[in-house]
Amino acid sequence: MQWQWLGYFGHIFGTAVTSAVVIYPLAFQVDNYFRVRVFKVKGRSMHPCLNPYPNRCDDWVYVKDVEHCEVCRGDVVTFIPPKDPSGHFIKRVIGLEGDTVVKQEGPRTSLVTVPGGHYWVEGDNKGLSIDSQQFGPIPRSLLQSKAYYIIWPPWRWKKIFNDNPSNCTGLEESERDF
Repeated sequence: MQWQWLGYFGHIFGTAVTSAVVIYPLAFQVDNYFRVRVFKVKGRSMHPCLNPYPNRCDDWVYVKDVEHCEVCRGDVVTFIPPKDPSGHFIKRVIGLEGDTVVKQEGPRTSLVTVPGGHYWVEGDNKGLSIDSQQFGPIPRSLLQSKAYYIIWPPWRWKKIFNDNPSNCTGLEESERDF
């Protein structure tokens, strides 16, 4: 085979070409019909479930508009942050309307009841997340979509599970020591 010399780089190139030619045009068609999109995850606030290697490669996820799906505790959602309407965040739903959640204020904690039509969202990486701990519950009108699958990079293709964050490593055994 004359292309064997390409080895690993040939595989990467082939994957990129396949993505560009097949997956991305298909994604745009699916967007129009099923209201799903691709969302690029930035930062480390959802580490380790999303973006375990932010300096190496950002995760891209398929998301579906919340108007077409039910949002449950543990789901990963995208939303417009209340104090920055130009931004887009991705976090995990911790509390639904009527739930009582713990708000951490420095060394003190307090209990907050999530009001009707609102959600309490937090990043899995508590130390690096700007979330409901800072801006409080978010209204449903600011929720945009629910994340379902990691689609990029190819070695991280997997379903995003509605898990307790402490059970969600987001990493396969072989990736943990990387």
